[in-house]
Order: sequence, then C-alpha cells, then structure tokens
Amino acid sequence: MKQSIITLLLVALSIFSAGQEYTLPFDPSTHKVNYTDVVEAQGAARKALYENGKKWILTKNSSTNPYSVSFDNEADGTVTGKGTFMLSGDRRNYVVRFTINIETKEGKYRYSFTDFIIQYQTEAEYHSGGYGMWRHTTHTDAQNLEYGLETFYPSRLEGRKPSIKWYEEINKKSFQQIDQTMQSLVGSLKQAMIVRKDW
Repeated sequence: MKQSIITLLLVALSIFSAGQEYTLPFDPSTHKVNYTDVVEAQGAARKALYENGKKWILTKNSSTNPYSVSFDNEADGTVTGKGTFMLSGDRRNYVVRFTINIETKEGKYRYSFTDFIIQYQTEAEYHSGGYGMWRHTTHTDAQNLEYGLETFYPSRLEGRKPSIKWYEEINKKSFQQIDQTMQSLVGSLKQAMIVRKDW
C-alpha cells in the first residue's frame, strides 16, 4: 500500500513538472521581465557601493557582449547601463539587450535588470523568377529585427503567434538560457558589490 502511494505521488509530480511553463521574474506593475532585489551591505558606504556598481558594468564590456554606462550620478549613488549577451536558438543566434539599474544607499543597494530586447539580423536574399525574356531577379535587404522579450513571454501558445518572423525560435529552452545567464550575472554583480575593508 505504502509503495503504491509513493508511486502515485511520483507519477503526479512528473506530470505536474512536465506541464509547467518555464517562468522568468515578471513585474506586474511594469508588465516586464525584471530581475531585481534590495541587498543589505552592512557597513558599506554609499560611495563605495556606487563605485563598485559602475566598475562592474565597465569591466563586463567586451567586443562579444558590449556593456556601457548610459547615466551615472555619484551624488545620488545611481548608475544606469546597458548590457548584452548571446542567445542560441535551434537555427540561429540572437542578441539579447537589457537595461541595468543600480541604486545605492548607506549599507544597501538595489539592482534591476529589465527592458529585455531580443535582436536578430536577417540575411539579404535574391529571388529569381519568370520565364524566357520575362525572367527577373528581386533583392531583399537584410533587416535588423528586434522585439521586447514580453512579446514571447509569459504565454507561448503554439496556436497564437504574433505577426513576427521568427517567433517559433523563442521557446521554453530560450527562457531557460536567459534565466541561467541572468542568474549568473546577478551572482557576479553581488560578488563585485562586496566592499573590501583594509586591515
């Protein structure tokens, strides 16, 4: 009897897990995906936290994944920047851009990663058609396409696709990659925000 109950519970759990959508942190007030938290940094001065946050953004910059500071105010202890990372799809790669906000106070700071944009550049195409003397060739220029992450999330319904060209590429696996990357970035930021004290 006991073995049967355990087996039933395991089956129910596996069915429940299979039916779950992969979720990202969603802010109901802005209707955007947002990784945010207030972190206590006991004894840390606002200026030191501000400097650490700004330095973290600048040191993350690379040719592959550009980062930049778009606004900073030392008096207020705030820094705003832009970051990017690559997202691998089944048939193509995308660039994910996002906004970084860091606000600092004495002994604590708040971070926010939001305004996610998924970017993709199409390839230029040539098409030939017609018969005999009526043959012709048309050319389509490459396009830079971009959509807010919320276009694809949180509801990804197979039967309800918006009018975009590569919707089928952004799926549960994509959300998982995004979440893993962002969790790693959050951990990196928290580590960088630790204020070292001299002996």
